[in-house]
Amino acid sequence: MEWVPYSQIKDCKKIAEGGFGIIYKATWLDASSQYDDFLSSREKNKTVAIKRFLNSQNISKYFLNELKSLYKCYNKFDHIIGYYGITREPETKDYMLVMKYASGGNLHSYLQRNFENVTWNKKLYILWQISAGLHTIHEVNFIHRDFHSGNILLESESS
Repeated sequence: MEWVPYSQIKDCKKIAEGGFGIIYKATWLDASSQYDDFLSSREKNKTVAIKRFLNSQNISKYFLNELKSLYKCYNKFDHIIGYYGITREPETKDYMLVMKYASGGNLHSYLQRNFENVTWNKKLYILWQISAGLHTIHEVNFIHRDFHSGNILLESESS
């Protein structure tokens, strides 16, 4: 995980809001490849997701636990959304995670758009992926605590 200067984050557009924060789609101007095997050295203008922790000016136990959870899960297995680093919004002083952007959106929206066309093979594949992700979380003795179809992300519509 690396520190990402906030000046490197542009075009933040809110895409979701939950109990613990706000998720944005943004552009990372000079993205690092240290945590993404698919990038070669550095990538310009990489689309990322930014998770802003509301009222996190003073680092909380929750925030540190979130980082610990991500580190343990992502560095151990697949099926957990990747993260690149951390930044801080200069006006609010809220901390933010810079994460891999899931271009397929969430499972809830996907099923709303495609329910009639999802084959049984696809349904089983989705269930297997979800099970593998939950297994990853449980392997490191964590519980998701906010598990629903809106929090299950798809890397692409076809994945």
